[in-house]
Amino acid sequence: MLKSVVVGAGTMGLGISYLLAKNNWQVTIVVRDLAKSAEKYAFLERLARKDEKRKKLNDADTATDLVERISFSDDYKSVNDARFVIEAVSENISVKLDVIKKISLHSTKNTILATNTSSLSVTHLASVYPIPEQVVGVHFFNPATIMQLVEVIKGFNTSQSTLDFVFNLAKDLGKLPIVVDEYPGFVVNRLLMPMINEAVHLLDCGVATLEDIDTAMRQGANHPIGPLELADLIGLDVVYAILDTLYAETGEHRYKPSYTLKKMCLANKLGRKTNQGFYNY
Repeated sequence: MLKSVVVGAGTMGLGISYLLAKNNWQVTIVVRDLAKSAEKYAFLERLARKDEKRKKLNDADTATDLVERISFSDDYKSVNDARFVIEAVSENISVKLDVIKKISLHSTKNTILATNTSSLSVTHLASVYPIPEQVVGVHFFNPATIMQLVEVIKGFNTSQSTLDFVFNLAKDLGKLPIVVDEYPGFVVNRLLMPMINEAVHLLDCGVATLEDIDTAMRQGANHPIGPLELADLIGLDVVYAILDTLYAETGEHRYKPSYTLKKMCLANKLGRKTNQGFYNY
């Protein structure tokens, strides 16, 4: 059985870990605080039970089989014998660079390292890894267990074999991967974030109510969810961070994040994850 390591046990890290285990990988999730691993494990077990009930597991699998492939550790030595390692920590360049440096202490020449980023430079992140050719960006969308698209991002040094490995892995996980050459925001967020930002500006200007802005895009543009509802789902802190990165990297004013987004982040009104954002949950 192939071994993998996921660094980070937030929403994305747990979702990616579940997908790997569902595809018969042995998964170790590296966390900062092992004391919280029981609740994380319980979350994964609930996912597995739901999939078992809906008959969405492999024929020979039970929910118990799936979760038994997942373990938690606070030791980066878990990376030693892993074929595939993916970091899924917060979208902060300093945090990710620090994690990649720790991974590099225990990785081998055969380790494929992926960074789950929605906007940051894969080339920059790979610069602190001893074999930058084996570093690739992999942008899963939230929730990772449901959303089909995966952006596979080629950094300046990413080898074709590394790109192929992760592209094929994404397909094995039941996803629809696309290859993206590194550019701020890649494809989806480069298109999506200005729309969300403009929706906030419309709200600030009193052009329409919160509900009517979302209704307009659902019913007028056939979007399954309105831009402000989507911002709450993504997390307003994540939206702000991506816009801030896009603005810093491109200098284009359309990416300058709304001050309302900044205030909401400072007030910890981050959307669904804090039960309050543009809407209450």
